[in-house]
Amino acid sequence: MRRFSIQSLLGLCASLLLAACGSGGKPAAAPTPPNQTTLQPTTSVVEATQQLPTPAPTPEPTRPPPTVTLASEPIVIGVLVDNEGTFADYGTDAWQGFQLGLEYATGGSMMVANRPIEVVRKDIGQDLEAAISAAQRLSGRAAILVGPVQSQASLSVGQIAMGNRTIYFSLGAAPRITAEAFNPNIFRLCHISPPDGPIVPPAAQEQISTEYFAYKDIVAFPGDVTIGQVGLIPYHFSFANNPVNDWFVKEYRSRYGVPPDLKSECAFASAQALVEALEATNGDTDEDVLVAALEGLSFEGPRGNYTIRAEDHQGLAPVYVVRLNNIDDPQFDFFELLQEIPGSENGYPCAAARCK
Repeated sequence: MRRFSIQSLLGLCASLLLAACGSGGKPAAAPTPPNQTTLQPTTSVVEATQQLPTPAPTPEPTRPPPTVTLASEPIVIGVLVDNEGTFADYGTDAWQGFQLGLEYATGGSMMVANRPIEVVRKDIGQDLEAAISAAQRLSGRAAILVGPVQSQASLSVGQIAMGNRTIYFSLGAAPRITAEAFNPNIFRLCHISPPDGPIVPPAAQEQISTEYFAYKDIVAFPGDVTIGQVGLIPYHFSFANNPVNDWFVKEYRSRYGVPPDLKSECAFASAQALVEALEATNGDTDEDVLVAALEGLSFEGPRGNYTIRAEDHQGLAPVYVVRLNNIDDPQFDFFELLQEIPGSENGYPCAAARCK
């Protein structure tokens, strides 16, 4: 067995320490573990950040095209015009009066509550089926229907309007339109011609022997009238003294060569009422909203003050007791005015089911 002296052991330890510290006297670096790589940085942190690629801008999300606002949508009004047969003259009068009424009520802009008014005319001849077909087609598009002057057609159109939630202004004269045939969508500013004669206060009734429908009838049926006869007439262009009638008569004469007559007057007033109500609803044509605006509505029209009776939607306006003086005046000035009866004192009694 080999023996070492203490001196030999001390020398051996010193040699080992020198080998571990290396020639510089410092500890040697630990060996790199297997399968690992020592990273040598080549740039500073700032440089590395500057060298990163610039990200592409985030594209703006695709937006759908703006929807059409209520304020820009047209208010479509369908007008049914009797353009053939017995009612053709009255149908023409109504069409002309309605256009002038819209023009007057909108100040010529044909806009209401910032919405354009679009009028769609449908000629129905004198055929009931044509009126029904036209009303059915228009009800899918129009918020409001107007006409025709035929009472029987008006009754059918009124039912179609209610079924399609469309407001309807009748130009017919039959009492039942706003009585037993009443429905909440029907309105009427035209006169009523009851079969048993005109409806006026008893004091006026004593002197009335007939009802004059329109000045055109004097020309068309001269044998049916008698000079000096006293009767009732709902409207004559020469009687009403107010700014609306002055404008109406002047413009009608200028454009059509004759003064306005009965159907042109009530169509004019119907247009006024529609514009007044649409202004009140801010252009909203919803059935319930528009009905509420029209019920009880009062405004100034060609005959003076008009009021839509809330219970049956019948318009009330002044009527006139007149004497027939001639049948051949070139300006159609046939009558002498005897008395004006305000709307509150005339009109067919409220006979709809909901009347009190």
